[in-house]
Amino acid sequence: MSEPQSGARRYPRTFGGLIGSMIVLVLAVVGYYVIQNVTHDQPEGTPVAVDYLGTVRDVQAGGYTVAYPATLPKDWLATAVNFTPGDRPSWGLPMLTGAGKFVGIQQEDSPVRDLLDTALPQGAKQGEDVKIPSALAGDQTWSSWSDGKRDHAFSRQVGKDTLLVYGSAPVDDLKRLIGLLTTAPAS
Repeated sequence: MSEPQSGARRYPRTFGGLIGSMIVLVLAVVGYYVIQNVTHDQPEGTPVAVDYLGTVRDVQAGGYTVAYPATLPKDWLATAVNFTPGDRPSWGLPMLTGAGKFVGIQQEDSPVRDLLDTALPQGAKQGEDVKIPSALAGDQTWSSWSDGKRDHAFSRQVGKDTLLVYGSAPVDDLKRLIGLLTTAPAS
């Protein structure tokens, strides 16, 4: 009579079994990727304009000064408004031009390099300073920046804040937006 065995039986572990398991795992990961990224339709939607002037009025009523366009060029859309109050407030206004190109405004009490690292993550190289008239107080000189590919930015100080106008839109669109900027009370 044989003795009863205790515990689970072990299967033989071989190099071929390891390779087979790895192949099954890779196929599972590739299958998951295909299901998630290829077979699902990407949502197609039309961007929705937000009432950024209402937010500007609220922000100004709270005692903050932000640069904003009093009006937007025809067919441009403000797609969101980002404001963080506090000791070091942050203001952002992303927009799309009529051609669907991105333009953004970012204003905060941070060094320009910090804003550029976020706005132009491919690395920003400084260009020549340019004069761009706007309703903003003070010197109208703006520092120009480019990532050398498609994104551009212009920066200057507004009070103690750094103001950055940036995006993938043509430089003329960025300059056009700068010309519309003001800190006057929103109507």
